[in-house]
Amino acid sequence: MICDYRYGLKEAIADAVCRSPRIVLLDNQKVKLTEEMGPESTVRMFPSIAKLLGESPVTYEELLRHDDVINQLLDLGCNKLNELRQIKPNAAGLVVATDIEHAQQIAQALESRGGVCCIVTNKIPDAQQVINAFRQSASPWIVAVGMISEGTDIPRLQVCCYLSRIRTELHYRQVLGRVLRRTGESDDQAWLFMLAEPTLQCLAERIADDLPEDLAVLNEVQMPASASGSTPSSAEATDIINNLDNSIGCGKEQAIEAGTTSIISLEGFSVEPSYQVSFSQHYRQQLLACF
Repeated sequence: MICDYRYGLKEAIADAVCRSPRIVLLDNQKVKLTEEMGPESTVRMFPSIAKLLGESPVTYEELLRHDDVINQLLDLGCNKLNELRQIKPNAAGLVVATDIEHAQQIAQALESRGGVCCIVTNKIPDAQQVINAFRQSASPWIVAVGMISEGTDIPRLQVCCYLSRIRTELHYRQVLGRVLRRTGESDDQAWLFMLAEPTLQCLAERIADDLPEDLAVLNEVQMPASASGSTPSSAEATDIINNLDNSIGCGKEQAIEAGTTSIISLEGFSVEPSYQVSFSQHYRQQLLACF
């Protein structure tokens, strides 16, 4: 079937139906892996998380479960959400976790920052009631496991930290869609923070390839003016959010942000040998600023 006209995300942003997404990939310029076997140890250095994952026994899921990675991504998310809540007090953030234990670990990290959060999973019988209560509240954070593809519609969500082990394009786009629904004039940006894992980076760049004519190096993102004419219905906006294919163009910029040096022990995931990962203080962010 050939369509005469397609109403996509670019048009929805221009019509103030959807927010303009910013996708931030967190990387590290100097990662040290220490392997200990008995009295001996070896040290290897990696220039990026992608190199660490591709050339060592360390897995993506292992990184997601350790405090330094969680803290760095939550710091980015919390800082951005606090900034947005200065403008829109009920703006909220979503953290997509890997499993229930992981969600509880993330919730503790959020609460240690003074943030109030709730956990919703596909294993609790009253999950929809929790979502409905959060939708109507002004609580800042919700941590979700396995609820993204089941119609989690909370328009006040503007920030998402992606800490799920799932790296399929469908799931990735569904997660992005959770933070795109606009509710007013003051919420024109959506932010997605995630680790610079190769598959996720490819998915982000594939989104960028959808509209190559829109690629640009951006120092500051300029929102397009709203188009004249009638605004699509809520149902049409939902269709746009849930069908992001061939809809987004992105620009890129690089920024360096200092963090604290810390040690991550991975020995709980392997019997012999044991591993430790140390991140340098220089964290790198790649921003895919769409439209």
